[in-house]
Amino acid sequence: MADRLKEFYRARKTLEDKIFFVVLVVGIAASFISTLVTFFEDMGKFAWIVSLICGLLAIFFLILAYSFHKENLSRIVTCILFNMVMMPVLYFQCGGINGGMMLYFMLTLFTIVPLLKGMPRVIVVCLSMISFISTVMAGYLHPELIHGMDNMQARIIDVICSYVLAGLAIVTMSAMIVRAYAKQKKDTEELMDEIKDMAVHDQLTGLYNRRKLFDALESDEYIENKEDYYMTMFDVDNFRSINDTYGHVAGDKVLERVAGEILKEEKAGEGDIAVRFGGEEFALLSRKGSFTEAVDTAEVIRKNVQAMNWDEMKGVHVTISGGVVPCSRFEKSEEIITNVDSLMYYAKHTGKNKIVSKIEG
Repeated sequence: MADRLKEFYRARKTLEDKIFFVVLVVGIAASFISTLVTFFEDMGKFAWIVSLICGLLAIFFLILAYSFHKENLSRIVTCILFNMVMMPVLYFQCGGINGGMMLYFMLTLFTIVPLLKGMPRVIVVCLSMISFISTVMAGYLHPELIHGMDNMQARIIDVICSYVLAGLAIVTMSAMIVRAYAKQKKDTEELMDEIKDMAVHDQLTGLYNRRKLFDALESDEYIENKEDYYMTMFDVDNFRSINDTYGHVAGDKVLERVAGEILKEEKAGEGDIAVRFGGEEFALLSRKGSFTEAVDTAEVIRKNVQAMNWDEMKGVHVTISGGVVPCSRFEKSEEIITNVDSLMYYAKHTGKNKIVSKIEG
């Protein structure tokens, strides 16, 4: 039975469903315990019948909520009946202020906040407070309405059982709320990290985007070590023709594989940033020991792309053209991009499939 309850509890999706389930289970347990106490202590037939009916109603609400998927309706009706019908009746039948029902009054009031929202919450809270005050005052003004609990032993048993059940319920619900908050906080942080990651990455290739590149060009790491950084710009040769001939899916595949070669260099380098600059253009901000090393790296990438096999697109020969500049030669980021862009287009206009580090003539 305990395993089934645990399994059923874990199957609840929302915090409201979990708390509602706990409330009903505690209500059922409290009602049946009250039934047994009032019966064996001979506190009157009406007392134990009322307690039994309350337990059966809690079971009914449980079935209504989860078998017929009427969770919202069940929560509202449960809160109203528990606070304004069941609690007052049990209060009068179980010793009034000398019994354990005061704890259940507070518990049911506590459960309204996580179970209900908006105006239903405000209305039920107000009605519950009115019901509570009216019940206590009625017991004070008309003590003859209060039955049972003349026996000290029965009173002690009732208070202990009420304290244990109400305490366990409050601790359980508090722990659930704390865990839910911690989980929501963790999920929010993960979502924010994902959004931040998406904001600086190109969805198709997985490379960084222009925003990340310009952020890097303004970072303290770059500014302090600018003389060690070099910018390379690549462009896929004849890419429009590939798109027009083989379709955009094939074009995307070309971009992904070219990006993969540039990404290998980013991973191999220290502080390198591979970027899809736009369309079929790619950039590599690399930290190298010399300008020659940066040019050699660009040549390796160019040769690797040239050597690619494209069985799915017969007759296709993918190449890239590029330009390389030392970042220390320029003061502003825009000047770096403008000059490396000029070298790249010079490479494309003078034969393609090559890397240019300076314009001849």
